Amino acid sequence: MLIGIYARYSTADQSETSIADQIRRCRNTIAHKKITATREIIFQDAKISGSANAQPARSGYADLLNAIENQQLNCLVVDEISRLSRDPSEIIRIIERIEKHNILLLSSDGIDSREPDWQMRLALAGIMGKSELDNIRYQTKRGLQGQLERGYMIAPTAFGYTRIRVTAAGLPALTEEEATGTMWEVNEAQATIVRRIYEQRASGKAFGDIARELNDKKILPPRADKNGKSEWLPTTVHRLITNPIYRGVFVLHGSVSYRATHKSRADEPTEYNRPSLRLVSDEVWTKCNPASSGPGTKKRNSHFLSRLVTCGLCGRYLSMTSASHNCRSLFCSACSVRKKVSSDEHTQTTSVSRNAVKALIRQVLLFTISNPEVFSAYQNALNCKLTNTSRDRLSQVRKKLRTLAKDYQNTLDQYIAGNDTLESQVALLGQRQQALKTEKDLLENQLRSLDEESIQHQLSITPSDLIDTLMEDSKVYEDRLYPILKTIFPSIRLMGRRSDKAAVFEVQIDLGQAVAAASGTATVIAHPITTTYAVLASKRQPGVWTVTPSIPPKATT
Repeated sequence: MLIGIYARYSTADQSETSIADQIRRCRNTIAHKKITATREIIFQDAKISGSANAQPARSGYADLLNAIENQQLNCLVVDEISRLSRDPSEIIRIIERIEKHNILLLSSDGIDSREPDWQMRLALAGIMGKSELDNIRYQTKRGLQGQLERGYMIAPTAFGYTRIRVTAAGLPALTEEEATGTMWEVNEAQATIVRRIYEQRASGKAFGDIARELNDKKILPPRADKNGKSEWLPTTVHRLITNPIYRGVFVLHGSVSYRATHKSRADEPTEYNRPSLRLVSDEVWTKCNPASSGPGTKKRNSHFLSRLVTCGLCGRYLSMTSASHNCRSLFCSACSVRKKVSSDEHTQTTSVSRNAVKALIRQVLLFTISNPEVFSAYQNALNCKLTNTSRDRLSQVRKKLRTLAKDYQNTLDQYIAGNDTLESQVALLGQRQQALKTEKDLLENQLRSLDEESIQHQLSITPSDLIDTLMEDSKVYEDRLYPILKTIFPSIRLMGRRSDKAAVFEVQIDLGQAVAAASGTATVIAHPITTTYAVLASKRQPGVWTVTPSIPPKATT
């Protein structure tokens, strides 16, 4: 039997041996249920909650669901149902998957999908898990507030302070057992830098200029960014300037990140005075943080090119200049910031006209669709979906399975009757039977999911039909194609400029998505093609954009 074991623990405070302990208990459950595993697959997630919000980050759980959908498991074993999820709605979806794919579900805390009331017990486990999670969240929140009211600190140490563990008497704790809380004390070396930053900001110096000076002096920032780089950025300086702890006040639930991630149930900010931690006066603080005269929200760029083109160096999405510019262009704001604050940083400061990118998108579609070799390769892939190979194989598997089932039953009857020499043959026939059942289920699922109507419709589409449908007049093209641009173009990367000033792009277009969009049908197969293009403007006005492939298009599948 193909068995999958899933294990998870929630926080960094839990022991990493929790995973090993859960796997050991799952194996004990398998042995107790007298199940023979022909193959065992371990899925695991570490330091991730089982709540609904944390589910996208659980890569092990995603792999488990893919294995279930692809019929790679016959049995799923967990230590506790709460390890799978603490979200009742997700538990319901798990029940549906278990029933749909006829998978045996076992848990060390007593769930067995062969029992008649297992669905009800599983649903109750999900509700109890959600209740326990809410209770943990409430107790954690109450505990944090209690520590703050007792004068302790709960957050990661801000720049300018040092963290110390103290006893109930306020003395430094010699051991962790003696510690009752965490206190901050002023780090004079860093505090001097903080005061200097506030002085510069109060005198009108820009965040970027302050950051550059700090980088030039090789002063380490509070912490490295997600890419592991340690440098001051304008945003780093801004967060320091706006942190109220420097005026001697700690604000619980007042950070921008908290308000953004808890929009539906964000608690009101609560202030706790910490006069011993004050580094700047109220006068300096107010000067650096003037009251906002606007609504405080930035208007989102709704242009159809937004979040489509990325920087070939750092991978960030390109930004677009404001509508006040005569010729709007795209550029990497992240590289521009790094260039401004650090002279040693390798950055890409190339900008490219919005019209150049629009011309690139149109020409890539034309090049790809009108290329007979590329289009024929896609249609051949569609035709393969309609062949009878899968149906013929399914018929053969079903016939072999019927014959093998009779042989297995006859051999098993003889073994039960007392012929001990047939033990290994019974096991071998059982494994073969299980392998054929798995292949049969997989073939049946593939044929059930085959959308023959969409395939026939897409096969009837010609290159000229695609061009006529997708390449209408510019305004209609932009408005109608915008929602699916990201699926048609999985990747458009600005790589830089050549010596002749041509902008170089690496473009991946999915012909399968383009055909589906033009034909109004569901996507049948992915057919990504990656090519490098050069975009060059004419010297005469009005400008004409020339788009040329640097290498012949080649499918990456």
